[in-house]
Amino acid sequence: MTEDAKSYAEKHLAYRADIDGLRALAVLAVVLYHAFPTLLPGGFTGVDVFFVISGYLISGNIYKELSGKGFSFVDFYRRRIRRIFPALVLVLASCLGFGWIALYPGEYQALGKHAALGAGFVSNIGFFLESGYFDVSAITKPLLHLWSLGVEEQFYIVWPVVAILLWRRAFVAGAVLLAAASFIASIVVITGDQPAAFYLPHLRFWELAVGALLAYAARLRQFPPFLSWVGLTVIAAGYALVPDGPVFPGYWALLPVIGAALVIAGRNGALSARPLVFIGLVSFPFYLWHWPLLSFAHIVIGSEPSVWIRVELVIAAFLLACLTYYLVERPLRFARNRAVTVGLVIAMASTGLAGWAVLKNGGYPERKAAVAQQEAISLFVGPMWRYTKNDLCVSLYPDTYRYFCSQEKPEPPTVILIGNSYANHLYAGLVEDHRFSKQNILSYGSCEPGGYEIDCVVQEKIVAENPSIKFAIINELWPRLNAQGKIIDMVAGGEPKSDTNTAQRYEKFLNDKIDFLNSHGVTTIIFQPKPEVMYEPSTCFARPFAPAANSCELDMDYVREQQAGIRAVIDRVKAKHPEIFVFEQNPLFCDDDTCSLNKDQLPLLRDNRHYNERGSLLIIGQFADFAKKNGIPILD
Repeated sequence: MTEDAKSYAEKHLAYRADIDGLRALAVLAVVLYHAFPTLLPGGFTGVDVFFVISGYLISGNIYKELSGKGFSFVDFYRRRIRRIFPALVLVLASCLGFGWIALYPGEYQALGKHAALGAGFVSNIGFFLESGYFDVSAITKPLLHLWSLGVEEQFYIVWPVVAILLWRRAFVAGAVLLAAASFIASIVVITGDQPAAFYLPHLRFWELAVGALLAYAARLRQFPPFLSWVGLTVIAAGYALVPDGPVFPGYWALLPVIGAALVIAGRNGALSARPLVFIGLVSFPFYLWHWPLLSFAHIVIGSEPSVWIRVELVIAAFLLACLTYYLVERPLRFARNRAVTVGLVIAMASTGLAGWAVLKNGGYPERKAAVAQQEAISLFVGPMWRYTKNDLCVSLYPDTYRYFCSQEKPEPPTVILIGNSYANHLYAGLVEDHRFSKQNILSYGSCEPGGYEIDCVVQEKIVAENPSIKFAIINELWPRLNAQGKIIDMVAGGEPKSDTNTAQRYEKFLNDKIDFLNSHGVTTIIFQPKPEVMYEPSTCFARPFAPAANSCELDMDYVREQQAGIRAVIDRVKAKHPEIFVFEQNPLFCDDDTCSLNKDQLPLLRDNRHYNERGSLLIIGQFADFAKKNGIPILD
């Protein structure tokens, strides 16, 4: 046992070095997964191991007090504040400080929001509300990992009350019933709303409750040591086998939860080895530091850092964890001065208010990090923008709104945009270009093959019920095709969407859609694909201490290869339906040899996929010229 562990044990008689060893295995798994995902595919389940440990340790202290002199909420939360606040305040403040000098306004505004959520221990709720169609990549959220802290703190608020209410009654039966209800609910919910099952506390409650029930059982009996080896095997299986994505937590969460419970029950002496115990002691600040470092590096570099940079970042996170533990966490946690607790509460509240101020002030665009490229940066507003929906449209279609719903005039629509967010990003140009002022544009839904069928049904109903609609513009994140003719999901990094989502299905969808529109007297215009990249165009502009990470220029041959498959599909559709119009988007971006995501040193996109307002106006300007040349009666 290390000297730090001995010191801790003197203050807390129930201290177990093997649990710190288990903490080490959990935090190492999480860090390795985040830094090197392919090395440990299920390493993220280390968080679930932490949940069981927390439920066990917190409940053990609660039971001890309930069986003795009585439980004190003041003492309980004072210990929680001293345990959690020192390192968390330091990390939150450091992130806000670094963001001030390194992030663009939109990025810094999001960081401020997440810092405020973290300080209030409701990050999990905030990230759940952000999840969905427009959610940005996890790696661009430096404080995303605080979701788990939110789940734990919300458990700490509810569980002492539950334990007190059940203590003199049917404690075991009540706790088992609550845990079972939570588990069953999570299994039911995950099939329709995976983010809810992942983030919401009542659907994660069962994991901490397993630790709580184990702490109760451990008061009554000892368990055979071999259980710990079984548990380690189960945890290792989870680290190796549990898939990330829409199936987790679900039944897969049983592996880390049951494994952790068995390890704790068996009291494995091997986990008390000095190196493991030391890592376990610094596991909390290690967890807090590792993700912001990886995330900020990705943001500043503009892409995934190299292997060696990630190795250096993990080492840096561990060194920061050690410094935080010895210089901040321990001194404040064990300080005798009661004013320390009040000071920590004030510090946390101040940090949260600072984050809130960053949010409310739009990321402070007057900062040096923003001013240097102010005009360009102002165009990077992320996937969400003010044209996604408006009150008029939602009031006109209140029962069917899903993702996109924008209409400028209360009169019946005359033009409908069909597709996904790629249809919606044309809306700004159409409503702002005076040559389309006689039209009433409707952007609704996300109707595409493999998409949300309810949106397609509603769109067709709108067309059928509104003979005023004379034009339909179809634009999508047009897919790439692999050698087998399968549609590649560009958002998922090049994986086929499904065995049934093929070029043939896409072609049939387009033909059927055009037949339907023709039957209602609607003229169809298809927008050809534009050049696509997998990086954010903001990385093509320098930061205060980092050069531009990308050029935002593409070779024309690459773009042709990228678009060849879907262009062949559209050509066949055009051959079958010569009455439709097909508009080229490439000329906005490309000359004979090169394509660029910028025009006149300013970006055309607001993120890595969608037009900003400037880009939307420019492409619609070219479309207006196309419409005039081809006699499409859509202009004033």
